[in-house]
Amino acid sequence: MKQDRLNEMMKNEIDPKCFDDRQPGFALTNRGELIPCCWADGSPWNKAHPTYQKLVKVSRIADYDSVDEILMTDEWIEFAENLSKGKGMPVCHQVCQKSVEIKKQYIK
Repeated sequence: MKQDRLNEMMKNEIDPKCFDDRQPGFALTNRGELIPCCWADGSPWNKAHPTYQKLVKVSRIADYDSVDEILMTDEWIEFAENLSKGKGMPVCHQVCQKSVEIKKQYIK
């Protein structure tokens, strides 16, 4: 994805679906890593993002006794705090873009 398109996407206001169960909150990659959602692992431009890289470095399931241990790492706590403030990875700004209600206009 071109950088100008990516920058434009990052301006989208987000409404995280993983915070209120509209979408499952986590996913597991075929590499054994816990990630925020299934969408996060699908695009090279998202996997290259620094936030994604920070999360996967501390998210290898085999290195922990429980998923809760992973979620309590500084990286995951920072990610959740940032997401609650409207700052996420590119895929968050694409998949969880806040909907704009379109009102119908009628001609009388």
